[in-house]
Amino acid sequence: MVDLPTCVKTFWIGLLNSIAFMIFSMVNQVPFPSTVSMWGGTVLAAVMVWAAMYTLVAGISRIGATKASFFCIAEPVTSVVVSSLIFSYTLGIQEILGSVLMVCAMIFNALGKSSGSTIDDPAAGVANTVSKDEQSS
Repeated sequence: MVDLPTCVKTFWIGLLNSIAFMIFSMVNQVPFPSTVSMWGGTVLAAVMVWAAMYTLVAGISRIGATKASFFCIAEPVTSVVVSSLIFSYTLGIQEILGSVLMVCAMIFNALGKSSGSTIDDPAAGVANTVSKDEQSS
């Protein structure tokens, strides 16, 4: 699946998620949209989710999963900050503490990578481990 274009990967991810959601909706008897405006909102939400998935998959293929996960950690913090700025959402102690912990995790993650203690390419790490084992035999 690594060699597939980003659009194809995103299509299959979206299709499988849609099938899972349809099954969940049928089992739990979730009503489907009944008006044109509800369908419009549903389609808009689907397009926005597809765009988010597409950019995530494209980002992972361009910068790698390790670096992309670093940016994914920032998503909840960004959501809290933007909602407080745009919607005048009042931040509670849980939101502030959670945001501080997330920022600390990002900092520790970045500091750990700069020390060279992690392997960016897991396949290379496995290959190096195998070659070291073979040398000691």
